[in-house]
Amino acid sequence: MKTSTSESRRIAFVAHSLPRARIPSRIASPTAFHLVALLAALVCWSSPSHASPAAVQPAIDAAGAGHPVWVFFTPRDATDRELAATRRETPVRTLERRQLRGTATSEIRPSDLPVQSAHLDVLRDLGTTIRCESRWLNGVSVEADAATVAAIAQLPFVREVRPVARWKRELPDERGVGPDDATEFGDRGNFYGNSGAQLRQLNLTDLHAMGFTGSGVVIGVLDTGFRRTHDGFAGNGGPDVIAEYDFINLDDDTSTEDGDAILQHCHGTYVLSVLAAYNPGTIMGAAFDASYILCKTEDTIGEYQAEEDYYVAGLEYAELHGADIVTASLGYIDWYTQAQLDGETTVSTRAVNEATARGVICLVPAGNEFNDQDPGTSSLLAPADAPDAITVGGVNGSGASLDFTSDGPTADGRVKPEVLARGVNVQSVTCLSTTSYTRVDGTSFATPLVAGAVACLLQARPAWTVQDMREHLFSTASDFAATGDTDPLFIRGYGIVDALAAYNLSLCPGDVDGSGTVDFADLELVLERWGTSDPVADLDASGLVDFGDLNETLDAWATDCD
Repeated sequence: MKTSTSESRRIAFVAHSLPRARIPSRIASPTAFHLVALLAALVCWSSPSHASPAAVQPAIDAAGAGHPVWVFFTPRDATDRELAATRRETPVRTLERRQLRGTATSEIRPSDLPVQSAHLDVLRDLGTTIRCESRWLNGVSVEADAATVAAIAQLPFVREVRPVARWKRELPDERGVGPDDATEFGDRGNFYGNSGAQLRQLNLTDLHAMGFTGSGVVIGVLDTGFRRTHDGFAGNGGPDVIAEYDFINLDDDTSTEDGDAILQHCHGTYVLSVLAAYNPGTIMGAAFDASYILCKTEDTIGEYQAEEDYYVAGLEYAELHGADIVTASLGYIDWYTQAQLDGETTVSTRAVNEATARGVICLVPAGNEFNDQDPGTSSLLAPADAPDAITVGGVNGSGASLDFTSDGPTADGRVKPEVLARGVNVQSVTCLSTTSYTRVDGTSFATPLVAGAVACLLQARPAWTVQDMREHLFSTASDFAATGDTDPLFIRGYGIVDALAAYNLSLCPGDVDGSGTVDFADLELVLERWGTSDPVADLDASGLVDFGDLNETLDAWATDCD
């Protein structure tokens, strides 16, 4: 871990405002002052600590080695007044998405409230530096020495301490660089250029032809940083970025900055180009008309080791700013074992669970840890085990499984990965110039391909919930469609995504929003988009939303289409 010796550049992430600068990051051992603060805390809180000595030791060891640790607090009660205030501060689009696709009975819950400031004051008084705050998980990540972590674990309001996990590095990404690097695909000159093969494998170009290109859908991308000045993004003026934040440098610029490693932006640029590239005849992204929230969460200086507290902060940021989908081609196994990938234990998994409960469709890679054809062993990376995340594995151009794609099952026996997309020779812009193109390998790049398909489907079926999307993708994927079953080796899951089949599965004339019922919501959408060429409301495919579409809606209503 890179540790500053002067001013800290770590995060204090507060979900309803941008992060603010922190105190210096020099870590001090407990002093008499700190011990007085600890005694005062013990007087103020009388409940016993929840952290057992055995559970605390890994965090103490991690702190001793210079790694940050998580500190999770005991649950708090939320008053109606606090919940109401938080609701007023939450963007309308975020509330609407939670109401439409979330699983909670209320769009605001106690885990939306800020971490209690009194807890943070005690931690600072003990000499810690707070890196990130998580409302969802009611905790913070901190930098502290081993003795201080041991003291923190004894605080009565501390429920648990554990090490912050680090990103498991991907396989080498680029496979040769040059302006004609991927001519083997043979697609130059058509609309999609060399990206056509990877999109057609998912039947995604068929959705594009129908007008479903991700328009109106917001995708959050968590990664190392993004260069958006490449010619591959230039065709439509560059990706439509509605919000961005650099959680490393604490600013609004997710591109390469002074002090960044020379290749800091590479991984994120590859991922973004798979989604958002727009250079007809050369390269096109999977959801080139979507809007994006970009989060620079991964610091590559020294080692390729980003840490999951930035991941959690970025996920909360994207959700708050209205993301419908979040794709994060990152995985964590440091400090964890396969036995802990049970859908509820690792910190990154718990954060994804919070996001999906709020109606965000989350895409995660299975990992590149190889598979051994043994259904009794697993090689997943967290948060691939998150129950409602869509976990993606990789195949080649002919649909065969890749030897490096991680296999399941999860520790509790669930199918992961669930779906597949191309994970080798994926066409991308290069990060090393603004004009050349390259090919990249890894489930990191299969994942945004599926995320793009999800965005196009969500444009077409805006009422689909997280579970609706999962069910439509899984039941129409190649292997399940052919056999009615999943892969018994837990490598392929349900098979390769078929975006067109997922769209057609519940096709119902008049059901504009995809809710499964023709009702006032559908009528409202037709009237709202009257006179436009919107493909969702143009039910009769006439090219214009008009009386023909209104009649389609009313006829379906009368015949009880659902």
